[in-house]
Amino acid sequence: MEEKVEELIDIYKQQIYSLCYKLAKTKEDAEDIFQETWINGESWICKSELERAIKDAL
Repeated sequence: MEEKVEELIDIYKQQIYSLCYKLAKTKEDAEDIFQETWINGESWICKSELERAIKDAL
């Protein structure tokens, strides 16, 4: 799972950071938003994988 998050970060980090910076206007706030984005994304990936595993088991 961590590998998937790292892969997504590599692919989208510049685009996501640019959007965060546009929203935040400061480097520090943009970095905070960027980090929170990936923390929330990691939770979503876990939930998605868990849901898929449950459906597969049923």
